[in-house]
Formats: sequence, C-alpha cells, structure tokens
Amino acid sequence: DTENGIVEASSYALSIIVVGVGDGPWEMMEEFDDQLPARKFDNFQFVPFEKVMSRVPPGRNPDAVFAMHALMEIPEQFKIIRKMKYL
Repeated sequence: DTENGIVEASSYALSIIVVGVGDGPWEMMEEFDDQLPARKFDNFQFVPFEKVMSRVPPGRNPDAVFAMHALMEIPEQFKIIRKMKYL
C-alpha cells in the first residue's frame, strides 16, 4: 500500500518527489503530500508539472522554476533528517 510505504520511508534518510504529468486527477497525491500524520517527517513532495509550468513568469527559465518547485522542501527535510540522526 502506497500510504504505508510513504510512512515507512519516513524512518529513513529518504525524500520522495512525485511529478504529476498531465491533468490528473491528483487528489491522492496532494493527500500524500499534506495529510499523512503518521510520518516521522514530511518526506513527500508532489509537484503538478502542468500547473507549475503554466505559471512560469515571462522571462524566467521554465526549467529552473520547475526545479525550484520540485526541490524546495529538500533543505528543510535534510535538516530534519540530520536532527533525527538518520545521517
């Protein structure tokens, strides 16, 4: 079961990034991202590709904008992983 796998993964130095390509439905991915209180830390980031790319400001590099959205939680996750002595 995916939910149990995400919760179990929070016992390790592991961050999960899922990219949704297309128009979804993405409700379950958003639930995994926001509503799994049994996790030891927020180890799951869902990024809806089409939504992010449709909001790239003019003149900005779309690849850089997407990368920022996909990786934005990694620094905080890393701090928590270190604090929890997973590393």
